[in-house]
Amino acid sequence: MTAWTFLRDHIRLTACYVTGVLLALLVPVLTARSHGIAVSYGDVGYACLLALVMLTAYLLLEYSIRRRAYRLAHVLWHSLHSGHPCDLPTRGTREQRDWIRLLRQVQGTYLERIAEVEERRRFYEVCLTHFAHQMKTPLSVMRFLEEEFKAVLRQLPDPALGLALVDQLAEERDRLDAQLQLLLQTARLASFSFDVRIEPVDIAALIREAVNEHKQAWIRRALYPEMIAPDGPVTVPTDRKWLRFVCDQILRNALQYGVKPGATRPSPLRIEIASRPGCVTVSFTDQGIGIPARDLPHIFEPFFTGTNGRTYSRATGMGLYLVKHICDRLGHRVDVVSKENEGTTFTLTLAASKFYAAATEP
Repeated sequence: MTAWTFLRDHIRLTACYVTGVLLALLVPVLTARSHGIAVSYGDVGYACLLALVMLTAYLLLEYSIRRRAYRLAHVLWHSLHSGHPCDLPTRGTREQRDWIRLLRQVQGTYLERIAEVEERRRFYEVCLTHFAHQMKTPLSVMRFLEEEFKAVLRQLPDPALGLALVDQLAEERDRLDAQLQLLLQTARLASFSFDVRIEPVDIAALIREAVNEHKQAWIRRALYPEMIAPDGPVTVPTDRKWLRFVCDQILRNALQYGVKPGATRPSPLRIEIASRPGCVTVSFTDQGIGIPARDLPHIFEPFFTGTNGRTYSRATGMGLYLVKHICDRLGHRVDVVSKENEGTTFTLTLAASKFYAAATEP
């Protein structure tokens, strides 16, 4: 609170006080003049000066008292945002003491509810994480059984139908695995700041790992990735695990929408890494179905599936939302350019600065 703000709040009191003093002086002056008594205007001015001194003293005293109350409100505001209690003083006017007692009750109730919400959030996070990890075991078993079934089917006279069914089973298993990854990473977002480890990461090597993880899916979808990168490692300070998840989501998006329905020839997926001043860019370009222009402004919104998600796949609308959210938290940027029925290009701009260096120091 500034002095000017305080004076504006007390303008009515000041006006009433000045008016009262003038009226109180006007009555004896008029009475004296009506009786022919000489009036000393010097004495009247001295009385006005004394009244002004008293008004100034009152305003200064009131300002010092109320300033403590405003400072208290400022401290309380930061306390509520930080989630830590603050010591509230007990001195002040009676009205301020009543407000302080009320603020103590509100602060206590607020912090209790915050603690309950935080405890509930942690419980849900632990449950979701535990569930996702437990589901990983059946998925691994399914992957092993797929290979066993394929080995048995290849010994039959006509294994084509059986192998096609196994491939379909593998595709459904991959979709389930992707949804579990989304669930797990969504649960981890709440503790993002505690789950970040910034280190130099070779972008080309990381993307090769992500591409190789989907080798069977590329073959099934007749989509063939081609990577163009500078000679030698291209490193960026970032979190390897989170960036790998971002790249994996973009690759899965290409697997879903990077091939036009009814295509008879293999479709390319061009991955280009370029080192620029202050950053490294990674672009993923496919020649698939593209994104309708009306959907482009909304693709990074949570649970937005758009026309493609409803028509061509069982999308959840969370993958690109997590991509955008994670890139923002890491100090990177993701952009998309797309034209319907022609293809889509996702571009990651990875800042080559130590965006998180201070936050990760012990």
